[in-house]
Amino acid sequence: MAESFIRILRLTLQKPDVLPPDRRLLVAVSGGVDSVVLLHALCSLRHELDLALVAATLDHGIRPQGQADAAWVKALAEDWHVPAVMVSINVPALAAADGTSLETAARRHRYRFLAQAAVQHSCSSIATAHHANDQAETVLMHLIRGAGVQGLAGMALVSALPEAPALTLIRPMLGIRRDDVLAYCRAHRLSFREDHTNADTRYFRNAVRHEVLPVLQSFNPQLVDALARLADSVRTDLDFIDASLGAQLETYTAYHDDGTVSLDFSRWQMAHEALQRRWIRAVHQHLAPQHQLNAEHVGAALALLSSGKVDKFATLPGLVRLGVRHDTGPDRQIVARISPRQKIAFLQHPPDVAVTLSAEPVVMGNRRLSLVERPDARTIALVVARESQIGVRRRRSGDRWQPPGLRGRHQKLNEWFVDHKVPREHRDTVPLLIVDDQIAAVILPLHWFVAAPFQPSSSDVPPDGVIRYVLIQDS
Repeated sequence: MAESFIRILRLTLQKPDVLPPDRRLLVAVSGGVDSVVLLHALCSLRHELDLALVAATLDHGIRPQGQADAAWVKALAEDWHVPAVMVSINVPALAAADGTSLETAARRHRYRFLAQAAVQHSCSSIATAHHANDQAETVLMHLIRGAGVQGLAGMALVSALPEAPALTLIRPMLGIRRDDVLAYCRAHRLSFREDHTNADTRYFRNAVRHEVLPVLQSFNPQLVDALARLADSVRTDLDFIDASLGAQLETYTAYHDDGTVSLDFSRWQMAHEALQRRWIRAVHQHLAPQHQLNAEHVGAALALLSSGKVDKFATLPGLVRLGVRHDTGPDRQIVARISPRQKIAFLQHPPDVAVTLSAEPVVMGNRRLSLVERPDARTIALVVARESQIGVRRRRSGDRWQPPGLRGRHQKLNEWFVDHKVPREHRDTVPLLIVDDQIAAVILPLHWFVAAPFQPSSSDVPPDGVIRYVLIQDS
């Protein structure tokens, strides 16, 4: 059974476009049986497949033993001659600050940690231990929630990493059942850490795993395989639809320098509804890649756009506003852009200082900014060259920068302020993070915007890039 496991894993990793060209993989390891088995199996294949492995483990701050589990993983990886990175965060506090559920916050901050660790260790791909049973659970969860076709596709073998779409997420055990994972563990007498929250059916996935799936398997013992086949079939159909979208709508989609995306309304009307839905998802992914759309969001936007009413807008996750407006003349355009949701409060006094940041806080108006070692909900993560200097100042005449969402294009800072409805009288009060004379981030009161080259998700990170964290506190 262990030989069969390795054979399937090897064949999966040898498929085109699964492994990155440099064969460097960040492996997400929680300490549970699945991730321990994945790390062990990858170690057994690393010489044959020329793999360079780095283990990453995160203490979510949810369980009292979480930090001990993370330390155990770090020691295990080092015993197997794999460098490891370990970080602790307080997910319950972050969930409260974000106003999200514990599950949602844990998922979001776990992927952010993996993105930061990958950039820090020069890995463009992250491997996780999702297997066939996880795929079956995911499809069922999406079905219960009322997801569209996209949800029935489940998880892909290779996809963009949530929270950092320039990085790649691979799931090499997706074609392996949990029974085979456990058999491999027994055959190699591997130790692992038990997470007792996995039995808590108050969490949605656990309820599906322990209560829903066993009932359905009583009707079809091969349900896991059946749901995996369903996901593969749906994903193949979606790939075809995506190709059709590129041919029929993407050709006519315009990306403007101010971040707006537009499409002629007459082209929209001629497209099939399946392509219209895919266009909405594609544009949202372009504008707000860190936010998720569900079928209800897409349905509401589709209904509004199909009505053709001018100057009526749907607001999607990530402050994406989508609607119909008149172009010059009678023609109508569908437009999408990021827009602030509410009026924001600015600093009371202009920050006149222009200084280099350090661990000692710099006071700017009613803000204190400093460099810290660890991320939390109040930090900005910047990818910078190892010897770069990070400073802070206010705007200067002629400032230009590369804001997120403009595909690396530069824009005058003043024009960006106009686009984001920053009142003229407050523009001199906005703190700017500066890295080696470039604007790396703009700090507005309710949100901060990291310039494209300095984002952990950027494909243009410096070869010696490191993560630096800037802490923002109210004075």
